[in-house]
Amino acid sequence: MGIKDTFSKWFKVADDDLDYDNYGENYEVETATEVLPAVQKKFVQKKYEGKDMAKINIVEPRVYSEVETIAALLLEKQAVLLNLRRVDEAQARRIIDYMAGIAYAIGGDVQKLSGDIFLCAPSNIEIEGMLSEESEANHINFLDSI
Repeated sequence: MGIKDTFSKWFKVADDDLDYDNYGENYEVETATEVLPAVQKKFVQKKYEGKDMAKINIVEPRVYSEVETIAALLLEKQAVLLNLRRVDEAQARRIIDYMAGIAYAIGGDVQKLSGDIFLCAPSNIEIEGMLSEESEANHINFLDSI
């Protein structure tokens, strides 16, 4: 048993080491403080996706055959700002007649904003006010002075 005793002495913990010097002393128990995450306000701009969402399409047709595409926008309840400066007078009249017919059929409205620019609005968009020819004639374009 000599080898066993030798190993036991090396690896055995002395009885004195098992006694704790601080046993029985009272320690202050720290209470855990509740950590709350910092309040972060996120300013996220959400795109309004309701049924009342209005969209205005700016269209500048070059030929009469584009009128069907423009009318489709109006039928989808989207307003159309129509610039007729690139078409001749006869085609411009035909385009306005066509758009006025579509607007009438869906309960919408077509208003002339200036010489060749018209606003076509479906029934879900109300156009308030009208531009008078006097105010248009007296209008000063500040960009001309630059």
